[in-house]
Amino acid sequence: MEARKIVAGLSRVAEAFKLGLAAQADARGGRDRGRLDMAITHFRRAVVAAAGDDPHRGKYANCLGVALLDRHRLTGDVGDLDEALDHLVASFDAAAKQTMGRARVLRNLFDAMELRLSLADVPLTDDQRARLPSLESLRREKSRTPGLPAIERLAAARESGHRAVAEQGLAQGCPDLTHAVELLPLVVWGGRDEVLEFLADYRGLASEAASSAVATGDVASAVRLLEQGRAVVWQQDLANRTPREELLRQLVAQGPRPHEGTVKDSRAKTHPKAVRKRSGRAVDRPAPSLPSDLVERMDRAHAALTRLAPGPDASPDKGDPRLDFDRWGFPWRTGTPGLAELSDAVREWESLRRTARRGLPYVTFQLPDYQRDIRPAASDGPVVYLNVSRWRCDAMIVTRSGEHPTHVPLPALTAADAEQQAQRYLAAMMSDGDGREDVVRDVLHWLWHTVASPVLAAVARLPELAEIPAQPHVWWIPTGPLTTLPLHAALSDDGRSVLDQVTSSYTPTVSALTRARTVRRASDLGPPPTRRHLLVAPATGELPATKRTLVRLSTLLPRRQRTSLVGSEATWDKVHEELPRHAWVHFDCHAVQNFDEPLTSRLSLHDRDLTVADLIELPGNSTEFALLAACTTAAGGSLVRDEWVSLAAALMYAEYQAVIGTLWPVPDGPTARIARDVYAALIPPAEEPLNSEDTDAMSSKWRRFLRRLLPFAGRRSAPKPPWSSRTVDLNAINSADALHRALLRERDRRPDHPSAWVSFVHYGV
Repeated sequence: MEARKIVAGLSRVAEAFKLGLAAQADARGGRDRGRLDMAITHFRRAVVAAAGDDPHRGKYANCLGVALLDRHRLTGDVGDLDEALDHLVASFDAAAKQTMGRARVLRNLFDAMELRLSLADVPLTDDQRARLPSLESLRREKSRTPGLPAIERLAAARESGHRAVAEQGLAQGCPDLTHAVELLPLVVWGGRDEVLEFLADYRGLASEAASSAVATGDVASAVRLLEQGRAVVWQQDLANRTPREELLRQLVAQGPRPHEGTVKDSRAKTHPKAVRKRSGRAVDRPAPSLPSDLVERMDRAHAALTRLAPGPDASPDKGDPRLDFDRWGFPWRTGTPGLAELSDAVREWESLRRTARRGLPYVTFQLPDYQRDIRPAASDGPVVYLNVSRWRCDAMIVTRSGEHPTHVPLPALTAADAEQQAQRYLAAMMSDGDGREDVVRDVLHWLWHTVASPVLAAVARLPELAEIPAQPHVWWIPTGPLTTLPLHAALSDDGRSVLDQVTSSYTPTVSALTRARTVRRASDLGPPPTRRHLLVAPATGELPATKRTLVRLSTLLPRRQRTSLVGSEATWDKVHEELPRHAWVHFDCHAVQNFDEPLTSRLSLHDRDLTVADLIELPGNSTEFALLAACTTAAGGSLVRDEWVSLAAALMYAEYQAVIGTLWPVPDGPTARIARDVYAALIPPAEEPLNSEDTDAMSSKWRRFLRRLLPFAGRRSAPKPPWSSRTVDLNAINSADALHRALLRERDRRPDHPSAWVSFVHYGV
């Protein structure tokens, strides 16, 4: 009899709950007052009828709270909102941690609490303040609850960090801002243009997190945060988050029996199109065995964490699926593992991530480790991070011998001043006014006093450089407005310059620099004498100095080591086809930088533009050096400066180990001179003329000489002249030094016109 009563009671509760859900569904999102009142009545009956130990009582209370919240939004009745808060708090307290139920209630409770606090005319009572959780505690838990959409967690983490900084100090914001940076890889889904649009709303996040880490005294963590939270679009493109593309390539290369053969051999046999070799992959070692369903399992686990279903997204008219959320407790899309325990999904993802890392050890699945991932990048010279945030500015120097980065405070540098100087420099470089050189020189002086002078003083004190007689090589990693300025040419009032003290290179991130070095060690370029150079010059008539550059290159390079696409031959199809076949490439053409949509920045070819998006897709298994003799090829987007989306960066991420480009527009004449000086330093000079006219004349003289020397020379093929088989050693290992010396020579030629040469920069190794 007792059991029958319990069953009947449970049946009444379930029936009331179902009726409430039906009425809520008919209320058209809370806009139908009558149906909403009916839903509240049924939900209230379910809550009252449920026994105290009913495991579903929290779910009923959540639904009642949501319905009351909807009615408050419709009527403005504060009593409904206060009652909603009471029920949502009860549901939140009853929900087990790391479950979808708690995630749902947390989101609803946070929205209700935020709405209640916005009613300034009706403040909370002292009793309510004692009973209700604080909005900050809810926001912080929201940022750390995997069941919520990752985009909401990211926004909550950043907001928590900002509030902690404002109320308690910079160091107190470090945990939340660090967590926000760690969430970025979970959020940047979609195409590159969509990712950039999203990141524009979170620009400066990594620098903010790094500055808060510096305030705690943890400089190594600051460097790690800058490494993970910048150039996200490139990291996404390389790792693809799960990383799906790379794992698929490796699984295909692995074949049915992964322990037979190498990655290189198995790729050639099983998947001839997958020719791109990512840096860090051991192409001459047996492939590690990976589960054949690893990609599918990682997709499922990742979807459980981000609430984004595997496969194609929902139709665009339904909005961003990352913002969709079921408040009631049901899957919002068929097939989504929304009701599974979150702890299981977390454990599954962590396990799969460790498995995938065995096959892709160079892919960053988590915050980089300083000793393992960052410090080795300083093997050839110091790496200097320049962090600019609204709270503080600092330099952090990574060295091969230091257990921790060397911290150099930059008290004279502020984010506002950096932005102002960047805008001044841009306006000057874009104009032809009489005052341009004065503005450029003023900016160079400002860079010296605020950045270069304290950094170079710290570099000079590094123990590892004390025994090196040569000028040290420094890699700069600027952030924010500094990415647009020529740090390598900073100038003191008494004439001292960075150019006179160090050789400078730039890199978007340490991981990009490490990749370039790894590619140089492992790439299949062949012996230097067999490498070839591609010359692309579609507009020689518009750029007179281009002809002189091409003549000089034809003198330096044997014909069989160069391919020239000049004028109408420089088409998109031919350039795209020839690029992977040549270790070196020289572009001498017009370029257009789109600051609002940097992925569409382009090199102007004869028939069609070659964009950043095109260069990203290049297979990079045989590339080494690129020189872009064009305007503004190394400048990124105005809203996403820390993403380094430029033509030069695209080539570097396409596995060109060294790239020379320009930050801003440059004149034709100095560009040609600098290019010729760079090539003269990299390519051994020819001892004999190699242009076509001189070569034909020399060949004719050689044949006549042989006929006189050998009576029967005319009856058989004469030996080839000694220079016909000549090859040159194409090796870009000294490209940074070559550009450095070329800039010094151009500075000596035009000391009063720094705008003609300061824009040239070197990327990579």
